[in-house]
Amino acid sequence: MNIEEYSYDLPDNKIALRPPSIRGASKLLVLNRNTKTLIDDKYSNLYKYLNPEDVLVLNNTRVIKARLLAKTENGQIREILILERHDKDFSSNSFKLIYRRKII
Repeated sequence: MNIEEYSYDLPDNKIALRPPSIRGASKLLVLNRNTKTLIDDKYSNLYKYLNPEDVLVLNNTRVIKARLLAKTENGQIREILILERHDKDFSSNSFKLIYRRKII
């Protein structure tokens, strides 16, 4: 598997800025690997797509309000989101980050 397989365009207007007003009402995009078709559904229906041998990995990270914009040497703007402090005892300046190559 190559890191390039995870590279895709995500328009800004498709990024949620706040959680849905009703818990579980988030959208869910399902890929049927057999038919290669996409299904639009809701997160609350996730159970319909899971099999007994499947593994469900949950991400419990929370984004703190720390968005940094940086400029590369050639003038392009990049975005860095600070998710959380890596060490809870504040013994170092280690953070979990998301780096997004983005031209603004």
